[in-house]
Amino acid sequence: MTEPGRPPPRPRPGRPEIRIAPLREPVADERPRVVDAAVIVWLAALAALAIAAIWQAFNHVAVRAAISDSLAANHPATSRSDIDDTVTIIMVGNGAAALVILAVAVVGIIRVRDRISSGRTMLTVIGALAVAVGIQFWLVAEPARDAVGPVISVLPLVLSGGALIGTALLYAPAVGTWLKAAPPRR
Repeated sequence: MTEPGRPPPRPRPGRPEIRIAPLREPVADERPRVVDAAVIVWLAALAALAIAAIWQAFNHVAVRAAISDSLAANHPATSRSDIDDTVTIIMVGNGAAALVILAVAVVGIIRVRDRISSGRTMLTVIGALAVAVGIQFWLVAEPARDAVGPVISVLPLVLSGGALIGTALLYAPAVGTWLKAAPPRR
């Protein structure tokens, strides 16, 4: 009913059709090749670390003597027992750091391959440590190069470079998209 003198109300326009579109394109479940490349680079870096640590362990007497003699020459006022204690700390610290890097990196690699994004974070953190330890290992082992050969010169740098490159590959856009689109874990 309308009141006299008022025009009839206008009919309401029809509702527009609403479609909900996906916010982003679906991501394939297939692992990007760059993830596999990063894993291979990381495994090569870890192999270099393991070989360098084993090589140093088998030649620990010669390495220990060379580092002790170098420190004694550079610090003549320091007692020989203090130098020997310092070398012990250096060698034990390098071994412990190598074990930590190996263990955490392997877990990080497994997590990235399982499409768990925290694996990339683990590899980033341990990668920074691996670069620092590789350079430190290279610098400290410099006096032992004559005693054990050029292996000690090259492998720590392979570790540092491999950790840096392997970690950088994990930040490719395809990897980030693939990790973010992972189905929820139960």
